[in-house]
Amino acid sequence: MNEVKTAEQHLPEDLAILLRQLALNGHIGMAGRVLRLYLCRCLKINEEVANHYVTKYFEATFPKQLTRHRKKRKKAMKQLFMI
Repeated sequence: MNEVKTAEQHLPEDLAILLRQLALNGHIGMAGRVLRLYLCRCLKINEEVANHYVTKYFEATFPKQLTRHRKKRKKAMKQLFMI
């Protein structure tokens, strides 16, 4: 399996492609979950560190999509608590 250099680490090509497809199709939350699970299960990184890596990865690789996701999430949280 080929590897793609992304951010500071090498990710398997299949994973990098999946993350890119999810992020560009507006499913960056799911992409984050996939990457976090990969880091925790395959690389045996604890969850706090994995969450930090996921955030940094998407800030570096998909900043526009991450900003859009954060705005949508913030708006949804406001609506949820404005009962």
